Amino acid sequence: MSIPMAVSEIEAMLKDRVEQLARELLPGGRKDGKEWCVGSIHGEKGQSLRVSLRGSKQGWWRDFAAGEGGDCLKLIAAVLFRGDLGKAVQWAKSWLGIDHVDAPSIERFRIEAAAFREAKAAEAEKERRNRAASARSRWQQAVPIPGTLAETYLLNRAIDLRRLGRAPGSLRFHPRLMYGYQGPEAPAMVACCTLLSGEHVATHRTWLKRDGSGKAGADEIGCDAEGRPNDPKKVMGLYAGAHIPLWKGTHRAPLRDVPKGTDIYASEGIEDGLTAACADPSQRVICFISLSNLGELELPPQMGRLIILAQNDPKGSPADKQLNRAIAAHRAKGRTVLIAPPPPGFKDLNDLVRGIRSDEARGGKAA
Repeated sequence: MSIPMAVSEIEAMLKDRVEQLARELLPGGRKDGKEWCVGSIHGEKGQSLRVSLRGSKQGWWRDFAAGEGGDCLKLIAAVLFRGDLGKAVQWAKSWLGIDHVDAPSIERFRIEAAAFREAKAAEAEKERRNRAASARSRWQQAVPIPGTLAETYLLNRAIDLRRLGRAPGSLRFHPRLMYGYQGPEAPAMVACCTLLSGEHVATHRTWLKRDGSGKAGADEIGCDAEGRPNDPKKVMGLYAGAHIPLWKGTHRAPLRDVPKGTDIYASEGIEDGLTAACADPSQRVICFISLSNLGELELPPQMGRLIILAQNDPKGSPADKQLNRAIAAHRAKGRTVLIAPPPPGFKDLNDLVRGIRSDEARGGKAA
């Protein structure tokens, strides 16, 4: 006789064996540090889909190309059952060996699962604090932007901070910041990512070319395992719900204390947000860091409208779907959400100001 178990209990047991699970579901993948990397749920080689094997996100996966992800049961459902969670639960119970066990064994499984969740929660909090401390350290090692290569970079992006009268306090410049844990050193613009409480939980890094003409390329920060230039933008720390406070506008209060009805302009990239601030310094502007974070963004209840400085992602693309999900999440909380995309033919607001059309950017003419 099968004894009922809560789905959360089954999920906790799967997380405890996530590496074995990932290897069996996606044998074409490879282990990369704390993650199992593969091309997609179909199992081809690549790194778009990543399953976290250890740490605070153990058991969670994300397909960055498809804009999908979730827990272990959702991974089973996606790989084996076309998203059918009911079938995934039954398969998981069989895989775990708990589909036909007695009541005392089930109780023992439950006690072990509860202990596992408590241990993981404590581990996650410890990791969060350690990563936040390391992220703050990187930011504190940097210097204010005026007169640095970061200011040159921003000027090359048609962003003149002199129009604002001062540089945003959240942004700094590091002359020799290591890329990754053992990578090369290169100049970088760094930004603090803060929660609504004001806690600095992560640090955003943009590595730069040595003359400040644009973002760093392979010459400065090398290539990934597939031979492609490394991404010049990375975030150190756990930033779910956080934002980069780019510009306070008319009211100098922290974001959590803005006057009632204050509109908040939010951009995905630092450059777009600063472009908007230079165009109208009276506005409150923040950066939500990534589309995956937009839906979780912590915002004050007394705010006015949320105005998203969107990019022109193709309709129906993973990025477009992520944006729409985030908009729905904020509207479900009772917020008024407006979208402010650039005109057709331009990728984002900064490209519009620089007069760089999307076809030129694809041709490599954009910085």
